[in-house]
Amino acid sequence: MYATDPWGVVVDLAGPEDLNCLWLPPAHAFGKVMLALALLMSVCTVIDGRVDRIVDNLVTSNPTVTGAVACISEKAHAGIEVMIAEQGGVNKSVFDWAIRLGRKVSREGTVRLVSRGR
Repeated sequence: MYATDPWGVVVDLAGPEDLNCLWLPPAHAFGKVMLALALLMSVCTVIDGRVDRIVDNLVTSNPTVTGAVACISEKAHAGIEVMIAEQGGVNKSVFDWAIRLGRKVSREGTVRLVSRGR
């Protein structure tokens, strides 16, 4: 389904091929919006409000669309950091690099990746 923003730009948000993962209870205002949008766009939705299962549910359901309030994202990030710290080694190095790169992109808007030619 397509949506039009206030400036008249058409945005392709999601469609029937997508899967929405929702952690908020349907009674939450943002949860209601996410459910309504999913219904309008014919997007299947997985709902599980157990905060301690967020990371596991992402791996299991492999959603293409998700939305959450900030505290949910922070808890998911903290859970992933613990998991990566336990793994250590290359996984930890790649994770740390990706976080630094994401922060740089967030600050600068774009980053040019250059191969080191190995």
